Amino acid sequence: MSLRRKELYEKLVPQIQAPLMKLGEKLSRNKILQILRDAFMLAFPLTIFGSITLIIANFPFLAQIIGESAAASLNAMLGPASTATMSIATVFTVLGIGYYFSCDRKVDPIFGAAIAPAAFGLVTPMETVFELETGGSVVVGNVLDINRLGAKGMFVGMIGAFLASWLYSWTTKKNWTIKMPDTVPPAVSKSFSALIPVCFTLSVFLLIRIVFQFTPWGNIHDFFYEIVQGVQG
Repeated sequence: MSLRRKELYEKLVPQIQAPLMKLGEKLSRNKILQILRDAFMLAFPLTIFGSITLIIANFPFLAQIIGESAAASLNAMLGPASTATMSIATVFTVLGIGYYFSCDRKVDPIFGAAIAPAAFGLVTPMETVFELETGGSVVVGNVLDINRLGAKGMFVGMIGAFLASWLYSWTTKKNWTIKMPDTVPPAVSKSFSALIPVCFTLSVFLLIRIVFQFTPWGNIHDFFYEIVQGVQG
């Protein structure tokens, strides 16, 4: 019986490996996946630093070793490191997508890297609900909820960054740009060249924000979040 199983295994494995290898090769050559990979690698060293500080601050039995007061102080000192890296990982990923997508489309990557986070910020709610100690809650405006800049907003960030980068590169390739004389400094000339693509791209995202304000979700973040929750359920 074991011999038959071995023979069957030797026959089936090559048949399964061949199509999987072909699929893997196609995926590895996919431009979107390559850009996404490079963007995540941009955020990788930052999130690793945040992870290390988080581990140190929450080391097992740390309070018993150095005392509860010292452990609390260490946690307070190292806490901002993880907040400034892991908690806003979506911002780094979005910036990376804008940069590498622009490089792939042979347009100025600096503006691509700037447009993507700006577009993501346009569709991100700029208010949060603050729970009062006395009970109840109050809505605080002109703030960005840090939870939406981390894993919770990653899906919206990736889609928004690809769309913003594509719109920017598309309008640039269409020569919807302002041409300046050769006597104008290069930095100024590049800024004016990117003016129309930037305004067009951000106008699209502003329109998306306005449209979602009239939906039951109120914003695109909650829309995608409920969809993901529904799929998981």
